[in-house]
Amino acid sequence: MRIRKIGYQLQTMMVSISPADTTPITLVLSRAVELPAVVTIDSAPKYTSAALRSFEDRRRNHASGYFMSEAQIRKENGRPLADALRVHFSNVRISVGSAGAQLLERSPRCGIGGPLDVYLDGIPLAHPMPPERSKQKRPGGPEAQPMDLQDFQLENLAGIEYYAISSTAPAEFGRTSTACGALFLWSRVQ
Repeated sequence: MRIRKIGYQLQTMMVSISPADTTPITLVLSRAVELPAVVTIDSAPKYTSAALRSFEDRRRNHASGYFMSEAQIRKENGRPLADALRVHFSNVRISVGSAGAQLLERSPRCGIGGPLDVYLDGIPLAHPMPPERSKQKRPGGPEAQPMDLQDFQLENLAGIEYYAISSTAPAEFGRTSTACGALFLWSRVQ
């Protein structure tokens, strides 16, 4: 008779069995190899996009803005972006517009100027224009409408940074507009 079990040494033994025998046999197997305990180590996230790496560098170096990391954003999943911004960025101003729109208003630290610039993955988004001024060429002037935050879902974001005045925003994102501050939204890399 041969008895095998994975992880244990093979046992071979001779057993004489007659039709009248009903004696039970107890067999003790010894382990062939003792495997060490499996240990997993969580590593830091590896951001594949240069934009997310730059965001993380600014966040870690305590740049002049306000930041929400991906871990903080994941805790807020299921909430509207406007609510998460109100909780994490005390000086952000959001008003309620028609049909429940959550409008990102200019910073209280800004005197005269238009609404905040909003960037998605480093690309400036055009401000909606009021219908009576839609033929004008200036997309970011004081007459531009604030961005509706309902157009963005927290579940799709990996990082958020907010600058109350445009002069404190990263220089590479300087834009020739009269915007008062900037909001950067960084997409999750799947």
